[in-house]
Amino acid sequence: MPELKVVEREGEDMKLVWEYVALEAYVYSGSSDNEVHKITPAGNNEWTYTGHGGWVFAVAVDADGYVYSGAWDNEVHKITPAGNNEWVYTGHGHNVEGVAVDADGYVYSGSSDDEVHKITPAGNNEWTYTGHSGTVWGVAVDADGYVYSGSSDDEVHKITPAGNKEWVYTGHGATVNVVAVDPNGYVYSGSNDNEVHKITPAGNNEWEYTGHGSNVEGVAVDADGYVYSGARDNEVHKITPAGNNEWKYTGHGSNVEGVAVDADGYVYSGSIDDEVHKITPEGNNEWIYTGHSGTVRGVAVNPGLYPIFWNGE
Repeated sequence: MPELKVVEREGEDMKLVWEYVALEAYVYSGSSDNEVHKITPAGNNEWTYTGHGGWVFAVAVDADGYVYSGAWDNEVHKITPAGNNEWVYTGHGHNVEGVAVDADGYVYSGSSDDEVHKITPAGNNEWTYTGHSGTVWGVAVDADGYVYSGSSDDEVHKITPAGNKEWVYTGHGATVNVVAVDPNGYVYSGSNDNEVHKITPAGNNEWEYTGHGSNVEGVAVDADGYVYSGARDNEVHKITPAGNNEWKYTGHGSNVEGVAVDADGYVYSGSIDDEVHKITPEGNNEWIYTGHSGTVRGVAVNPGLYPIFWNGE
């Protein structure tokens, strides 16, 4: 029986359930070696996917273990749990920099063509959002199908499930590299201003974290509101829900480009040192994966936390 965590949504008569869907955390990494790797809970290679023709810049994984990768070949690939190609989406006109997937298998991709695309579970275009005026580096999606995108136009956009602009956040003064969203609809963005921002569901600034010494390239958030950020100061930080530093991990030898967190609070970070690190909830190294031969920027983990609505009745 899976363990459940219930989070109340402020101002709504609903409960959002985040379900622990498996017992062991498999990790997925994308690299400038053009490959996607599946890494076992013990830190070993399970399979290697070589279907891309360019740097794999982003990865996401769904509750069933299907993997979605975006690369500098302008494509998004859906990869089966066994490591085989399911489909290839070629709707973008330039590098794909960010991907996310929702509970229904719809995929969201951001690109250097300045666009966000919603892709159906069958691999077709559902809509194209053109509200940005620069490269879309990061995308995230919440349980209601709202999409969040960060761009080199220094903005974070909230996009409706139909593909329209809901709001624009302009609190960063530099390129927004990454976005994440928590169960309550709060958004977290990392930027070349070296900061992590917490943005309210209405699009306002909640707090700014200034603990990093260089560009923030990776951000993840857990069900309790703790935030994990990776930066080009070679560090991973755990940030409290109030915006304070909990710990700093300094095990990487170069820029940290991507982070993910699993249901038990273990953190996974990819770096220009070509490695993936597993970090304990206390901030210590658990293992180091060295199977890549290039920069690791895309990192995802299964199980993560998967949102299910329940009205409590």
